[in-house]
Amino acid sequence: DMKNRIMGELKKVFRPEFLNRIDEVIVFHKLSREEIGVIVELLLTRLRESMAERELSLNLSSETRDMLAEKGWDPAMGARPLRRAIQRYIEDPLADEMLRNSIEAGSTVEVSSETRDGEEPDITISVTKPKKRKREAVGVGAKGGGSGDDAADLPEGSSGDDPDEGGDLPDVPDVPDVPDVLPDVPDAPPEPEGDAGTKE
Repeated sequence: DMKNRIMGELKKVFRPEFLNRIDEVIVFHKLSREEIGVIVELLLTRLRESMAERELSLNLSSETRDMLAEKGWDPAMGARPLRRAIQRYIEDPLADEMLRNSIEAGSTVEVSSETRDGEEPDITISVTKPKKRKREAVGVGAKGGGSGDDAADLPEGSSGDDPDEGGDLPDVPDVPDVPDVLPDVPDAPPEPEGDAGTKE
């Protein structure tokens, strides 16, 4: 058993007084290549979420995932170098591409790699721009995006171009005539003669 072997080695190095203070010994087994591949996907998920904030999507080829699992796996250190490998081979080239070329929102970024024996991987980044939607012409007076053939309802026999052409107008009542001369206004009564002062 691995745990018993480790405890035996610890007893050779440390005194019993020190070993009594150890609560538990945890054994970490070496990660397999399949487990490293799962960790690669977990770390790439964080990168995809960061790019989604800029309305960008990220796709990696299977060769690129295998390359990251190989470069980021160390039998002695486990998956610790994996984060550094993703930064070196994926994040840094992506940052350089964004600085050189303005990547349009809604684009898809494809990352592929080619590895030769004894050489560093050759990373290739391609950007697919989003397809622009065609604008549909809408006629004047159309309702709900119609074709513009539907016009407003007009009275029968009227084309709508000339108000005097075709169609019957409603009857308008006659307005009474207003006399030009106003009636005479009676004169005010004469004022009484005499002083209008105070009485004696």
